[in-house]
Amino acid sequence: MRRKQERFSLLLLTLFCASTLLLSLTTTIALEDHYSDDYVRQVIEEDQQQYYGDEYYYDEYHAEQDLYNQQQQQQQQQQNDEPTMMTEEERYLLEQERLAQEQADRIAAERERQFQAELDRMDEEQRKKALQQKKKDHRRVQQVLRAANRNDLYGVLGMRNWNLKLPAKHFQLPGSSIGFTIPGITIKETTDKDIRKQFRLKARQLHPDKNKDGRAEEAFMAAETAAAILSDPDQRQAYDQAMQQQRAQRMAANKQLVSAASKSMWQISNQVVKTAHILLGPFFTSVMILLAIII
Repeated sequence: MRRKQERFSLLLLTLFCASTLLLSLTTTIALEDHYSDDYVRQVIEEDQQQYYGDEYYYDEYHAEQDLYNQQQQQQQQQQNDEPTMMTEEERYLLEQERLAQEQADRIAAERERQFQAELDRMDEEQRKKALQQKKKDHRRVQQVLRAANRNDLYGVLGMRNWNLKLPAKHFQLPGSSIGFTIPGITIKETTDKDIRKQFRLKARQLHPDKNKDGRAEEAFMAAETAAAILSDPDQRQAYDQAMQQQRAQRMAANKQLVSAASKSMWQISNQVVKTAHILLGPFFTSVMILLAIII
């Protein structure tokens, strides 16, 4: 009887722990949805714009630029501090990347000075409109650059790689040689036409002559690169396969993490039940049932 009570209590505690773990994993997956994050960030920025006005956004923009520059400096310092054995080609590519980033920083700083000079020549109403447009431009540029840093080419163009299909199905009549096949159906698929259409939209939004953000040229080049890769069938296929492999590796790592956490949780739960049984004595079963009802 006592062993049955222990097993029942252990089962209740395990169910509670499993539900808690499932809720935590669900929350983690939801937080990883960068599209939702971007949307929420945009809403917050718009609320701040309405409450604080354009001056708040302009100060916040420069604060964000300073943070971006600090992050770039930290990354460069880490690369310099890490003693790695690199080939000549790897060192060349790293140097080219550093030079390209320095060039982008110089262009961004120059564009910011030009924009500030334009603001100084405007009246109050024109200045307000210019800052509002600058806010929209900045949001579009940052969205593209964040996607480019994640190597999300579809995200750079502001789209997703849809490939929803129902496979063909063959049916055979029982006791007969008669059969029929239902062809596969494509529910939603990202086509070359969609990619070209989205690139034209991004090109209009990010072109340096139209977009006043300091890093508009950098974002425009990222959009051009993404469109060039995704428009080529071979390069797009290779990119999709590489992304699928990365997702499979992340899923395998997550499964190992969940397995290890579940095993550890089971061991802890078992130990907790044994300890609680010793401390509560004859009241153990009643207390566990009450906790289960409350939970």
